[in-house]
Amino acid sequence: MADKHRLASAWRRTVSPRRVKLHGVRLAVPQALDRDAKRALYSGRYERRKIRQLRSKIEPNDVFVDLGAGLGLTALFAATMIGAGRVTAVEADPRAVAMARANFALNDCAIDLIEGAAVGGADANVDFYPNATFGASACFPRAGGIDAIRVPRMDLAALLQERQATVLNVDVEGAEHGLLSSLPDFAALRVILVHFHEQSVGYARSAELTRLLFDRGFAFDLADSRGRRMIFVRAS
Repeated sequence: MADKHRLASAWRRTVSPRRVKLHGVRLAVPQALDRDAKRALYSGRYERRKIRQLRSKIEPNDVFVDLGAGLGLTALFAATMIGAGRVTAVEADPRAVAMARANFALNDCAIDLIEGAAVGGADANVDFYPNATFGASACFPRAGGIDAIRVPRMDLAALLQERQATVLNVDVEGAEHGLLSSLPDFAALRVILVHFHEQSVGYARSAELTRLLFDRGFAFDLADSRGRRMIFVRAS
């Protein structure tokens, strides 16, 4: 089986197909995608750790919200476990929104996709900074950034309450501290997966967020956390 996967990976890297299948999900590979993102897709490494974490944590009756949907793989995989009606994807980068929407259609999967930035504040629209590197766009300027654009602001607290979300994935390129610390409560959430970006915001901010989640009744899941992808489970 391992040899079969290696051969498939080598074939994808050599042929560069326009579509790949990962974790039971079909994904289009846009020509505009940067080289590193394509390499991760062709090798099968794209979001591999996150998929393993979801497989371990999602239960049949869960409701999943995916912040920073990217190509849509995470949301699509969650839909294979609990159904599209229990999945909501949120993405601020208009380029990624188009890619995710195309991948949802490719898989005939009616996932609710919200275009907007999950940030605090009262403004209807906020600044967002697209990046030349796919997945590196953020709500603040970064190296490789393109001119800022205005995108709709998405009220995360209202969304979590409305959907009664139980599992939340947060991959928002350094905005995770400000986003989660702005929540008045964590509603029905029982699992939070956070991709920390301390290289962008500093280790102190990541430590503050960890303490905040501890204070809000969550415990660190040591068994399934990997690298910067941490899992917090509501303590019983």
